Amino acid sequence: MRATRVGSPGSGKTSIVKQMQLMHNGCFSAGERSAHRSTILRNVVHAARDVARYMERAGLECVEEENQDIAGLILDFELPARGTVTSIPSEIVDAIDQLWRDPVCRMIVKDHAGDFCLMDSAPYFFDEVRRIGAPGYEPTDDDVLRAWETSVGIRETAVAAGDMAISIFDVSGRGGVPRKWIHCFDNVESVIFCMALSEYDEVIGEEKTQNRMAQSLALFETVVNSRWFARTPITLFLNKVDVLEQKLAKVPLEEYFPDYTGGADVDEAVKFIRTQFTQVNRAGGKVQTHLTQVTDTTSFKAVITEVQRTIRDSAQQLRLPVSMP
Repeated sequence: MRATRVGSPGSGKTSIVKQMQLMHNGCFSAGERSAHRSTILRNVVHAARDVARYMERAGLECVEEENQDIAGLILDFELPARGTVTSIPSEIVDAIDQLWRDPVCRMIVKDHAGDFCLMDSAPYFFDEVRRIGAPGYEPTDDDVLRAWETSVGIRETAVAAGDMAISIFDVSGRGGVPRKWIHCFDNVESVIFCMALSEYDEVIGEEKTQNRMAQSLALFETVVNSRWFARTPITLFLNKVDVLEQKLAKVPLEEYFPDYTGGADVDEAVKFIRTQFTQVNRAGGKVQTHLTQVTDTTSFKAVITEVQRTIRDSAQQLRLPVSMP
């Protein structure tokens, strides 16, 4: 069976597949964990450089005197653009750890992460930098779940869900024009669309003028009204509700969406954002919505089970052979 997952970078769509793998395999294999080592090491360094670059741009300095030079040290260090990264120099590990312990870094991550689209996993990786930067580092399942990977073009992942084999095709929302690829998936049994509830204040593009949630909404509108998916059930993941709840009190949603009147109430915010997406469904096709935190394996199991049931039911309607426990 075939499903396609669609969403902007950072929406959590890759984590959905990882959760499906965890749910049915119990853990990632040693090979899968090792395969993510380079990505995780890059995540740590890139996140630290993003913070240091924001400090430089904003004219901020570390509070602790002994930390004054570490932002520059981190900015001067660059990983190779290509190839596998196997380790981080110990002096850079020390610098990242020192930077994270400095109050100004904590303030930036807490209050200004949306200003420069800092990855949501940055605090986790900063907390774990000494373990991750140690010789012989082997990623854990949690590390793999939080690893952020860019997807270019169309990528297929095979997932074994009990007796059901699912081929999941990933389409990156970045810079892609939907009409160029959307027809490639006219025969899938399910569309999984993922958006991040916390992206309402984030901007993208070279000029930093396009609202990230507005981009996700435009992409969803194209997908949900496409003739190619007229008979295909769509599952909409409203992801990162935990990040949304933390952000609302500091960054008012109404500053970016003036029609919103619910203040810092996370339930009201979710209701408003869900409505923005469901009301563009002019085609009237079937859309299921799920409120998710895809890095939380326990709470996500029920959602994954429901998604797999949707795929199974769709396949049966098309009279495809399928079995599922």
